[in-house]
Amino acid sequence: MGPVLLLLLVTAVRLTAGQGVDRPTANLSTVWTNNASFFFDKVIYTSGTGPDFRPIVLRVRPIVLRSPETSKGPSLGAGFICRSPSSDEADDTACHFAVFMLINNSDIIWSSPQVVWSANPDHPIKENATLEFSSDGNLILHDADGSLVWSSGTEGRSVAGMELTENGNLVLFDRMKATVWQSFDHPTNVLVPRQSLLEGMRLTAHTSGTNWTTQYQMYMAVLSYGLYAYVESTPPQLYFSRWAAEQKVIFTNGSLGSITLPAANHTQFLRFESDGHLRLYEWSDNVREEWVMVSDVMRMYLDDCSFPTVCGDYGVCTGRKCICP
Repeated sequence: MGPVLLLLLVTAVRLTAGQGVDRPTANLSTVWTNNASFFFDKVIYTSGTGPDFRPIVLRVRPIVLRSPETSKGPSLGAGFICRSPSSDEADDTACHFAVFMLINNSDIIWSSPQVVWSANPDHPIKENATLEFSSDGNLILHDADGSLVWSSGTEGRSVAGMELTENGNLVLFDRMKATVWQSFDHPTNVLVPRQSLLEGMRLTAHTSGTNWTTQYQMYMAVLSYGLYAYVESTPPQLYFSRWAAEQKVIFTNGSLGSITLPAANHTQFLRFESDGHLRLYEWSDNVREEWVMVSDVMRMYLDDCSFPTVCGDYGVCTGRKCICP
């Protein structure tokens, strides 16, 4: 069973005037500092995960923000997102520079944000870390102590600006509006509509929906005209495969390559999760406005015993039951 997110409390913070309007682009020679005094559109969520839950505070600090096509849909943002085990500005706060979906209706941001890409999943940063968009076109992430965490590697490539597109692709573009660098070329654990997974790219599971550090036990990749899922080992252990017509798969409305998916009624995303499942989520704006899992994609082809973590680290699955060896 996958991780369960229990929403305990939602604290909504009103944006300052004008911040509900699109600001999907950013200019060169700009530095953003990851702290509450720098970002006025701070949002705090409190949640817990699983049976041994503890309160978690999430802070969302968008640098660029794109409003949804409909008034009730999720917005897209790119910026800092932080988690800590309490409301205090504690030393164990872990932050990421990320692209995320969030609800931003009627000047209020609320509901748990969904991270769809992270620049630094293996190196969380602290309060007062900085993101610099340098004059020579490089996007550079430094931790609070000044150490280099990540960069786009685009210095000297005629970058003129940064944009978050309507489908959640963070793009650095040149003066002719041509793409120099894009987050879609560096997927983490999520695919959004119109995103492709090309040969050699991987989806690698994160620890949970609110802990964006990489969990290297399992991954998905496109290799030799197929979509494959493996347990990381020597050699890798294959547990799922599906033929692909090309050496890539594209997530479109109703399909992932040759895999049929439920058609979208609202915003969707696919997430490869720490239990080895690939799940399709969709925003529901009915009575309970929330993200709903609408398809456990691999379950169309695999039984419970085919998933490598179904019985934990030491159990053995046989006849859909876990036993001790």
